[in-house]
Amino acid sequence: MRRSEAFALLALIAILAGCDASTKGSGAPADSSSGASRTSAPPGSFGSTAPPPHAADGTKVAACADGRCEVLVKAGTAIPVPKSMNVEKVTVSALSRSRVTITGHDVGNASGGGCTGQCDSSSTNGNFKIALGAGSQATENGLALTVEQIAGDSAVIQVAPAG
Repeated sequence: MRRSEAFALLALIAILAGCDASTKGSGAPADSSSGASRTSAPPGSFGSTAPPPHAADGTKVAACADGRCEVLVKAGTAIPVPKSMNVEKVTVSALSRSRVTITGHDVGNASGGGCTGQCDSSSTNGNFKIALGAGSQATENGLALTVEQIAGDSAVIQVAPAG
């Protein structure tokens, strides 16, 4: 047997040895009992088996009272911010695998803001609602919010002065 034929035969044996007859033609992985998924998660998010993301201030939202923090939040978390930001009652009202919804109330006569990235924002009668995906940023009056990561039922949010 020539060298090239021997190589081709070894390659064929290696390919056939890697096949599992139980999945022939199904397109399924050989071991589907593990429950492992091959789908990709949204950027900045992790599967439910990943540990919660790390935030510089942990879950201590009181760190936000000075207008600068990075905290781990869940739906229902109220985030205190200074009055100088001209917003109040800032709350994480909902959290899904791909979005964090934050609501609050504008203080004073002015209201204004916007967002970049995967986001939606609205304001009616002084109440604002902002929905942000991972890596997105929004401003409302003097408040800037950035969603750093979303993981399971938690998200890392950065609070800073706008501008």
